[in-house]
Amino acid sequence: MYLGISGKASFTFREITADLIIIDLTNTYCFKCKENIPVLNEVFREIENSSPLKGKVKIVSIAIGNTRNEIESYKREHKPLYPLIADPFFAVHKALGSPRVPYSLFIKSDASGNRIIWKTHQGIFEAASSLLCDINNFMSQKF
Repeated sequence: MYLGISGKASFTFREITADLIIIDLTNTYCFKCKENIPVLNEVFREIENSSPLKGKVKIVSIAIGNTRNEIESYKREHKPLYPLIADPFFAVHKALGSPRVPYSLFIKSDASGNRIIWKTHQGIFEAASSLLCDINNFMSQKF
């Protein structure tokens, strides 16, 4: 429901209706990746409780090399509020050049509706406040 693609086995990022999509590449066995969950949860809560940002900014995490069973266990333990999608065969990871995790991409739409990378981030997020500042700066720009 949150991404607007419920019930689909596969989808493209173009199908997600949002001005900005934050894609968090993670792995359930990565210790540093787990540090991003509280920050992303705080950002998620702020977005979902903010009328100007709600529906315009979406967060999704892709667990590279992880199965659905690993993800379900990980979700029970770490409680991410945003969707966590399995990439068991590293397909998305390879398509993005196999970056080290944690790795985040900020995807926006261009004038033609194509999704393009606005920004990337390697490593953990230090604080939700700085990430929210980046999001608000992006949303205030005219494209």
